[in-house]
Amino acid sequence: MAATEEQIKEDQLKWSSAPNYAAVLHLNRQYLHGEAMTTPYDHFPVGNENKPGTDVLRLHDYGFLVYDWVSGGHAGPLFAPGALPSDLSDTCKNHYYELQKRDCVRLLAPVALFEHDALKTFLRSLQAHPDIVTGIIGKGLDRLFPHTDIAESSDVRFSLHIGTRAYPIIRRRLASTVIGLTDAVYETCAWAGPDPKAPDLSAWKCDALSRALPLEFWVATKRWDGMVRVGVLVKELALAAGLKAVFDEVAEGGVGLRIVSSVGGAQ
Repeated sequence: MAATEEQIKEDQLKWSSAPNYAAVLHLNRQYLHGEAMTTPYDHFPVGNENKPGTDVLRLHDYGFLVYDWVSGGHAGPLFAPGALPSDLSDTCKNHYYELQKRDCVRLLAPVALFEHDALKTFLRSLQAHPDIVTGIIGKGLDRLFPHTDIAESSDVRFSLHIGTRAYPIIRRRLASTVIGLTDAVYETCAWAGPDPKAPDLSAWKCDALSRALPLEFWVATKRWDGMVRVGVLVKELALAAGLKAVFDEVAEGGVGLRIVSSVGGAQ
């Protein structure tokens, strides 16, 4: 159920009044825990059936703001009464289906809080990991990293190349009988990227987040079986790159921002 206009305004005031990026992360974590009704990017509360796992929630401890996620794995065969997909016989009143999902998480990284080299190392490690595909979204990437050696490849996709870079993360197959599913072909019904899923940050009316110069990206597994957990993998790579140490230093010092020379000089 969507939140009321009054609830939306109340939550929006909390985001717009956040004094720093750490406070923004706290608000987002409250929402994902079900303790708040809305965020600037979603006016529907998180239900028990779609709450993120602990591994995804813990990414906030590493400075990432998580705003969307898919838990990988297989579901089905499932029965759907009374539904008639267009590609099945007109005589079929019901159908069966199977779903496969790639583990995927979409997040914002506060470029202004992370050292240039640490973030660059982190992005390189995402690029090199054999089990995942990464999408980096944001026209500011070239400005932030004018001499970057992070190259686009089949496993690293930049949003600047709109049109053919979407990556399938949910697929399903349908049949009028369970036995028929064996011969049915999976069709993609959800993708990651290339267009930003998060709304224009100016519409969030959250200065603390805008000042952090967030870089939006998504990470998805190549496997459909849910055996690789993206939240755990991103956490480990962020720790190895030194992002956790940088974020802890900023948070413990009570500093709202630390803008490094790579984005325009220290402030």
